[in-house]
Amino acid sequence: MAIGITLIADGNDVWGRTRIQQFLAALDTSYPTGGYPITPAQLALRTILGIIVRAVNTGFVTNSATFAGLIPVWNTTTGKLQLIVASTGAELANASNVSATVLTLEAAGPG
Repeated sequence: MAIGITLIADGNDVWGRTRIQQFLAALDTSYPTGGYPITPAQLALRTILGIIVRAVNTGFVTNSATFAGLIPVWNTTTGKLQLIVASTGAELANASNVSATVLTLEAAGPG
């Protein structure tokens, strides 16, 4: 249950006093209940103010749901990237395989 984080070369910028960091998140074979934790240190930030999704690069969930039916959501309270099932509004089931999915994300926060 680990997410692979890769910072995108030349994917960082500063907007005013806020640092922007683009990165890839490679999901794994066992989605954890509550979502994937992402720390500011992984993104070279002091704090994460928010994360937005830029692209869903590929994906298939082996429990018969395609990734198109999932909504990635950054939970600012827990510091985790959650996957929500669009048709039900519920979080994706624990241990679901989303390993074929790589998300392009953008985080904002002080550097």
